[in-house]
Amino acid sequence: MFTDGADNVSTLTPDAVIRRAKTANVAVYTVAHGDALANPELMAQLESVAKATGGLSFAINDPTGIGAVFDHITKDLLHGYLLAFQPAAADENHEWRSLQIVLRDGVPRKVRAREGYFSIE
Repeated sequence: MFTDGADNVSTLTPDAVIRRAKTANVAVYTVAHGDALANPELMAQLESVAKATGGLSFAINDPTGIGAVFDHITKDLLHGYLLAFQPAAADENHEWRSLQIVLRDGVPRKVRAREGYFSIE
């Protein structure tokens, strides 16, 4: 998601975007540029969307910086891990289930992961 300023024509709220991305299991990467950088509320929304979906948020001052952002996103997508598990029985409501990744080896590592998933039958 790329923005250069405040939202003026969207039909979805940030919460709706997050829900749709989570439902589709899509990580959203956000990039802010221009007037967007001077809007703390917008920057917080972009960070929130990216974090909630397992993506990252970027801010660039110069348009020539977009190449480095895309390189970073490409590397991020290529260096991820897939964790699989067998969840408890699914419910009929298809509710959101939170996830927390805990490393037991005691080695400090940075883990970025989705916040959870919607249960399915």
